[in-house]
Amino acid sequence: MNRNFLLGVGAIVLTTVLVIIGAMKLFDVAPGPDTAPEPTVSTAASQEATPEQADNVAPGSRPDCPVRAIGGVELPCLGGNEAQESAPGSNDVTVVSLWAWWCAPCREELPLLEEYAAAHPELSVVGVHADQKAAAGVALLDELGVDLPSYQDSTGAFAAAQNLPQVVPILMVFRGEQRIGMFSKPFTSVEEIAAAVEEVL
Repeated sequence: MNRNFLLGVGAIVLTTVLVIIGAMKLFDVAPGPDTAPEPTVSTAASQEATPEQADNVAPGSRPDCPVRAIGGVELPCLGGNEAQESAPGSNDVTVVSLWAWWCAPCREELPLLEEYAAAHPELSVVGVHADQKAAAGVALLDELGVDLPSYQDSTGAFAAAQNLPQVVPILMVFRGEQRIGMFSKPFTSVEEIAAAVEEVL
């Protein structure tokens, strides 16, 4: 083979490659399934809720919230009516769970908290939903069949005021507005929750 023939074949191959690349850019070929990004959340709530639904929660669709402020922070009630009574006194004990609709351990813990609340009517047991998607929080509670009153914290005001780590769930115990206990771990039984609360009372 002479040199001119090889140069001609090389030029044809190079031209073909450039044409193929140009065609892919022209038609905006999407990456294949192997390069598609995986969804970060797979809960049922995440499939149903959209950003447009973030504040679309019907008043009265969830239980009313029993106290006006937690740890000195006033938050709107998630789907329920605001408490009408005054802020709790210095001897009132409130057990608070910080949770989010996308949190897998929260799905396990929320029903346990409701069971604990039913066994301890002398305490206020509430949740704080720490995410902008209020509708997704309601969807999760409805899916789980949990009637635990919860507040909506779309801005992270409660976590900031309490200087909390950026994890969920977190269980806290308040006497009045003073936090007397914090547990930044998920609980797997009602007995564990009861022991943790008793430990700080």
